[in-house]
Amino acid sequence: MRERADRRRAGDARQRRHHRLQVRLPEQVKAFHDAAVANGGTSIEDPPGERNGSLGPMHLAYVRDPDGNKLCAIHRPG
Repeated sequence: MRERADRRRAGDARQRRHHRLQVRLPEQVKAFHDAAVANGGTSIEDPPGERNGSLGPMHLAYVRDPDGNKLCAIHRPG
């Protein structure tokens, strides 16, 4: 039991989640990223901005919150 509690406190990967937020404007992707970092989040992966992927162009930003959760803001034009 104690081992489980220690893993939770240590940010065990099994306790982490990935959350995606769909935003309406590309500018909101950067605003989300900047607000998250200003409030204790850590920027991860590439800097926020436009990407071209298999689903076409999109704006993305990824951060990790203080609890270790991965957060993504995404805007797809159209």
